[in-house]
Amino acid sequence: MLACAVFLIALLSNGAIRSVNGCSCLVVVSLEKHFADATYVFTGVATQVVPWIESGEYQVTFQVEKLFKGMMPLDGRLLTTTPSDSAACGVVFRAGERWQVWTYGTYDKPDIISCSRTTRD
Repeated sequence: MLACAVFLIALLSNGAIRSVNGCSCLVVVSLEKHFADATYVFTGVATQVVPWIESGEYQVTFQVEKLFKGMMPLDGRLLTTTPSDSAACGVVFRAGERWQVWTYGTYDKPDIISCSRTTRD
């Protein structure tokens, strides 16, 4: 037993095993705070989902149907990103699905995370 503990400590201190971080949405945030912090809030249909291998994200294009916050794109389409892994707070989107989306980040790179109020419609 002691040998196992010493082995694990040696691995961790050597950097052979890195800590694993997962998505955690433990903080309760009010609707008002979510809305104030969001860059875009809209309902729309996911029209394209493309993996970005080098960044670990998916690019998701939405056809915006109704905009509640943000600037409406001229063509009505909004390009967003989400982490490709649910452990990194990514959201799984499929083309053709209708969503209510809350993005964060900047207007030129709106991000979607699972801790937001984004829900499938």
